[in-house]
Amino acid sequence: MSLLQAIIFSALAVPLTATAQATYKCTENGKSVYSDKPCGRTAKVLAVGESAEEKERLRQAARDRQRAAEAMAAAVAEARRENAARPAPRDLRAERRAEPSLEEYCNGLLKKAKSAKDEAAMYRYHQGLIDDAKRRQKEAEDEHFSKCYGTVR
Repeated sequence: MSLLQAIIFSALAVPLTATAQATYKCTENGKSVYSDKPCGRTAKVLAVGESAEEKERLRQAARDRQRAAEAMAAAVAEARRENAARPAPRDLRAERRAEPSLEEYCNGLLKKAKSAKDEAAMYRYHQGLIDDAKRRQKEAEDEHFSKCYGTVR
């Protein structure tokens, strides 16, 4: 929006907000009647929001808003106190990742033993590497037997 458009808009908006319609209160046959035009000799001009009923209604609405805001603040404070007293939730997914199940552990030992066996077969003329691979294979198989005996392969 350009500066000129903003000036024109504000110039048009000011007269619209500055003019307020008058409201008239008349009493006819013991009943109060409100109108935007004078309705008789007993017509009284009321400005918008000037009646005692309107003022009381606005005061009551303000009190209600204040009570609601205080109740909301109290509820938030109570919820924060409860949350502070509660222990932090456990991250079960992280725990599952950290501790593999027995089946996963046993399968890992079998893979380790097979990898060491394949490595031993790969070396033909280097007896030190062959012996090392066979030692690792035997360790994995022994651990599998002692910790996973009776599990399904």
